[in-house]
Amino acid sequence: MDYLRGRGGKIKELEDELANAKSRCGKLEQEAREHAEAIAQLQAENKASVALKAAALAPASGPGSSAVEHLNRQLDEQLRRALALEQDLASAKQREAVTAQRLSSLQAAADQARVEQAGALAAAGAEAARLRAELEAARADAALAVQRAELAQRVAQRRVEAEQEVLKVTQAQLEELRGAAGALRRELEAAQGAAAAREAEAAALRGSSQVVRLQLLEGELRGAREALARAQAAQGAAAAAGARAGAGAQAGTSPGAQAAAAAAQRGPGPAAGGSAQGAGPSAGRAAAPEAVLPEALRGPWEALCRALAVPPGLSLALAAEEAARAAGALGREAAELRSALSAREEELMQQRAVSSGSEAYAAELQSQLAAARSRLERALTGEKVAERRAAAIEAERDCLRSALQSPTAAAGVANPASLPGQLLAGQRVAALTAEVASSLAAAEAQALAAAAATARAEAADTRIKSLERAADSLAAEERLGRGELIRAGGLRVLHLRHNPEAEARAEEREAATTRLAAENEALRAHVGELEAAAAGLRAALEAAQGSGGAAPPPPPADSSAPSASPPAVPAPALGGGVSLAVKDAEIVVLRRRLEETDKAMSRLKAVFKERITVFREACYSLFGYRVDMTAEATAAADAAGAPTTFTLKPQHADDPSVLLIFRYSGGHMELVPTTFTRERLAREVGTFVTKFNCIPALTANLTMDNFQKQTQC
Repeated sequence: MDYLRGRGGKIKELEDELANAKSRCGKLEQEAREHAEAIAQLQAENKASVALKAAALAPASGPGSSAVEHLNRQLDEQLRRALALEQDLASAKQREAVTAQRLSSLQAAADQARVEQAGALAAAGAEAARLRAELEAARADAALAVQRAELAQRVAQRRVEAEQEVLKVTQAQLEELRGAAGALRRELEAAQGAAAAREAEAAALRGSSQVVRLQLLEGELRGAREALARAQAAQGAAAAAGARAGAGAQAGTSPGAQAAAAAAQRGPGPAAGGSAQGAGPSAGRAAAPEAVLPEALRGPWEALCRALAVPPGLSLALAAEEAARAAGALGREAAELRSALSAREEELMQQRAVSSGSEAYAAELQSQLAAARSRLERALTGEKVAERRAAAIEAERDCLRSALQSPTAAAGVANPASLPGQLLAGQRVAALTAEVASSLAAAEAQALAAAAATARAEAADTRIKSLERAADSLAAEERLGRGELIRAGGLRVLHLRHNPEAEARAEEREAATTRLAAENEALRAHVGELEAAAAGLRAALEAAQGSGGAAPPPPPADSSAPSASPPAVPAPALGGGVSLAVKDAEIVVLRRRLEETDKAMSRLKAVFKERITVFREACYSLFGYRVDMTAEATAAADAAGAPTTFTLKPQHADDPSVLLIFRYSGGHMELVPTTFTRERLAREVGTFVTKFNCIPALTANLTMDNFQKQTQC
């Protein structure tokens, strides 16, 4: 049909050209006639002028010679005009001959086209018959396509129903996941409550009665040391007074006082006073230490005995030994309290680690739940799209049925035997074929969409199963981490020896070990101080017991004074060693953290430098400019808004001085004038930057200019 339409158009063109040639031929013939008439008129005028010339030549002399010359000139001009007209007539005849020849060729071509059109009409009839057969085949194919579309629709509907079932199962699994997340959240809250309880227990342990008792004991020991120092000072003053008194004071002593002093030196026994005998043995034993001690030491001694819970009535040596044992017991009790406190702190750290792991697991489950919800929404959207596509397929099927049931009515009233009818029938067949192909493509697309939806549903089901397995494995791993046993044939978790969690735990254990070692050293130093204080008190008591009787004779020289009086007991600030050790441990931990922070910063700097280099090279390759950024030095407070200079070097520039410098300040970019921009880019800068404020247009124009210069060279 296209061939017929093409040949028909060619014939029409030939006929139009033939008509134009005939009209031109008529015009040429009319011009030829006009030229012939003009030539005849000229010939007549020439004859008349020749006659006039002959008549004028008869009287050759006279005043009419000028008129004769004038006539001769007119005759020559008319002759030239006649020759020009003859040449035009010859050329017109030649053009007429060419036009006649072309007209004959056009007539031959028109005859040949008519013959070809007749043959084409015959071929069109055969083609119309073939198209009728193809139309019938197309109808059968359309009916088959309708059946296939119905089958595809039923299959798609079944798949949609299956997908809805899968979505229901997915929603049920999502509800289960929500329940599991809630249970894990409750477990996390319970773990946090247990951690808070452990922290409260640790705080209560820090403020327990033993610690308070130890602090009170330390305060009383400090008071005892101060009292002992005051007693030693008083004893030194008394010894100096006794030395000055001499033997006169000894002679003036009453016999009763001497007897009392002797009784005090001998200690408790039957030689005590009558009141002591009447009081019984227990009263004598209870009063013996107080009788031996000076007045200045009795108060501190009683406070020390009450603090150490020493039973009254013992001798000074036994009381000192008992005090030493009590101090050792208190030191051991303090060490036990410290160890219990450290154990509680370790347990608290474990609880915190478990709670942090539960929080991370809960967050992961929340993210998985959100992902599953988004997948469910996408699946629902796909289901709606599939329903709309199914409705569109049904509508298209109805249209095809209506078109197949009444094909002749849609074809119009044209005669199928005529050429327009055949053309219309061919067009209708092509339209029906295209519609059938489009319906088949839509059905295949719908089938592919249903298959994709089914695949997505299967992938969602697989993902949910994998998430469930991951949740089960994480729960089993958490139970295994808590020390719970797993039944035979159950899951076993393989932990690598070197992993981030193990390294973090090792670092925590090392830091805790360092801190506990420092506290242990501080406690040992504290116990040593307590033992030294007890030994000093014991020595002071023995010295006081030895000097409680008659005053010894004055020493002959000052060199024996230090040996007679006990050395002063140092009184360091109790508890300072513990705080210093803790501070040292914290300093060690902070140094390690600082080293780790420095390493992380160095890695970040290296990565940032590498990425910046990649970004600069990418900008150079993509946009054709190498960018160098320089920030002007300003105060630290204005560092964020400091002016920044950007230097752009073009890629295709042949001169190193070809640079564009821009300054960015306060959210505004401006071009810095240079020799290059003033001399070579003045017009471009004035047009693109000053007038239109478009820096990218300036850079693009410069890039194209440099590229053209390089490629043209």
